[in-house]
Amino acid sequence: MKRLWMVLPCFALAMPLAAQQNGVTSRVAASLDAKFIEASCQLKGGDFRTSSGKTYLKTGIETSVPENRIAALNNGKRVLLDAIQNNGASNSPAAWYWLGRIYLQQADLA
Repeated sequence: MKRLWMVLPCFALAMPLAAQQNGVTSRVAASLDAKFIEASCQLKGGDFRTSSGKTYLKTGIETSVPENRIAALNNGKRVLLDAIQNNGASNSPAAWYWLGRIYLQQADLA
């Protein structure tokens, strides 16, 4: 019973985030004014899949067609997860960084 009271506030905070997922995504895109912002650090590592994931992210941010945005971000996530899980990019900071940015654009903060 004691643990339940510790977990309930987490659910109370997470549920509104999940419910507002689409609203957050549009506000993030609007706040960035649909411009891709390059990383401020020198990201090195990874292979062509990592740079492809970055390109998909850029396309997803800069497109004005919602269906293309969703497709580009999903493709970027797929490519980066494949690189991390199956192609040795698990130690690549660049792959993790671009994957995190894709998740942020999709409002998948968890």
